[in-house]
Amino acid sequence: MNDTYLGCWNSIPPQRPNPLIGYVCKIARNLAVNRYHANKAEKRNGGYDLVLDELEESIPSGMDVETEAEAKELTGAIDCFLLTLSREDRFLFVRRYFYADAVKDLAAMTGDSANRVSVRLFRIREKLKKTLAKEGYPV
Repeated sequence: MNDTYLGCWNSIPPQRPNPLIGYVCKIARNLAVNRYHANKAEKRNGGYDLVLDELEESIPSGMDVETEAEAKELTGAIDCFLLTLSREDRFLFVRRYFYADAVKDLAAMTGDSANRVSVRLFRIREKLKKTLAKEGYPV
């Protein structure tokens, strides 16, 4: 909102635009579009693509529309899997794959090295893959 006010202040012509509300809405829309494009830039993606790529090998993909019930079952299976993990491993898994925290940030949170955190995450993904395969999910 403050950016819109500043944009109006900096760009308003000497005569009052008619209608003023349309002028202000256009400035707000342009600011929102610019912010959207800035947030969607490749460098500002937040690392979600990397996180999803890591999980892609462990969780089945290619679900059809008809598999909504299967998705709920899969969610339940992952929840049960998380209950089998130690508190530290569960923390790492959720922070990495739900909050998309960087490995170096997780290392700082846990006091471990980034390499150790990375190895632990790999082992957790492998456990998840084996657990899902044992329960009949395609991996």
